[in-house]
Amino acid sequence: VWGVQPRSSSTPAYYPGPANAAMNPEAIEPTGGDQPHNNLPPYLVLNFCIAYDGIFPQRPT
Repeated sequence: VWGVQPRSSSTPAYYPGPANAAMNPEAIEPTGGDQPHNNLPPYLVLNFCIAYDGIFPQRPT
């Protein structure tokens, strides 16, 4: 299963930080002036064109 450590590993998967850790202000400052933004993942559209009658595309005779 993905994400499961082997049983022989004694290293924990998560290391908790100190309770009062200060984050870098540049890492968490707001940007964009509170404007909305598009948050969609990349996508690709596929169209399937299926010929139900005849031969498509027509072949030269």
